[in-house]
Amino acid sequence: MRDESDRQGMRLVIELKREASPRTVLNQLYKYTAMQTAFGINTLALVVERDADGKVQARSRGS
Repeated sequence: MRDESDRQGMRLVIELKREASPRTVLNQLYKYTAMQTAFGINTLALVVERDADGKVQARSRGS
């Protein structure tokens, strides 16, 4: 867990282990803390793949 807050706002980053379930961790945060009252999340992933010809393709995926 690390604090990335700055002048524009508060930001808390929680890095999960590979085997952890993000949904379960989020539900536990909602249950045991007051985060549910003021919590927003932006998820964005950059997916980089090589096709059969060896060309690299990058695309972003978000929810």
